[in-house]
Amino acid sequence: MQWTEIDSLLLWMPLDHFAISESWGKPSKMHPLIIILLEKFRGTLPYGYWIKVHCGYKEGGHTKNSYHYSGRAVDFHVVGCSLLEAERHLMRFLKRPFFHNNNKQCCLLDYVGIGIYPEWQDPGFHLDVRGKKASWSRLKGSYTSYDLGIETARQLGL
Repeated sequence: MQWTEIDSLLLWMPLDHFAISESWGKPSKMHPLIIILLEKFRGTLPYGYWIKVHCGYKEGGHTKNSYHYSGRAVDFHVVGCSLLEAERHLMRFLKRPFFHNNNKQCCLLDYVGIGIYPEWQDPGFHLDVRGKKASWSRLKGSYTSYDLGIETARQLGL
């Protein structure tokens, strides 16, 4: 089945935590999996915390094969807590076990790309639905390990 623009726009109607008017780029170009994933994550956050979307679909300004170009990625930060607390909530959500169709236990972390960006003006995350596990950080203009991003956030008191 081909996903159409009207299907994508209808997806926004039942959401509890996000609106089509946020910084998605072109909301009709956003892939439903990333929207649902972020909606489900937001539902796990404590009262008073919310997600501020920086960027969804874009036609340029990212790496050559960016998932933003296909609407499969979102950059965001969690309002109401520190970057490290937000990261703990995000990892808890992504590591929750579920069973794949062949009864193999797995978790969402096995199927997404996650980047931590402690040097952004509003330090936050990149999350994408790439179908395989990937993690990284970007520090001083270079891509590096996710763990180094966590350590940098600790050193910066984020």
